[in-house]
Amino acid sequence: MFVNENVPPGGRVDLVYRARPGLPASPFTDAGLLVTEFRGQPSPLFLKKVAAAGMVEEVTVGGEPGYWFSGEPHFFTYEDAGGNVREERTRLAGNTLVWQRGDLTLRLEGEITRQEALVIAESMR
Repeated sequence: MFVNENVPPGGRVDLVYRARPGLPASPFTDAGLLVTEFRGQPSPLFLKKVAAAGMVEEVTVGGEPGYWFSGEPHFFTYEDAGGNVREERTRLAGNTLVWQRGDLTLRLEGEITRQEALVIAESMR
């Protein structure tokens, strides 16, 4: 059985949306939007390695806590369902919204504003 050590327990789903008018290509992924979902603990540890010019803002998505990361590119660090801290070092990330929905952690990344990200996140079912 093949085991990918980069995949958190319970797996991970990545949805990639092509760039198009109103959804420009990210300089980091060439995608218009990248949505990632994985199982995390009810109160996961959301950390980013944000440079001095980066910003982190607390937000709410569907009544659940979340964070909006913008500014300088950064790496993504999180706590998986097994309590292990994992770090995505394969690429830098741009503007990113991360939030919790039950035991799921969702991450939305793209060249969009905080408000646009929140609208998209609120529409996800």
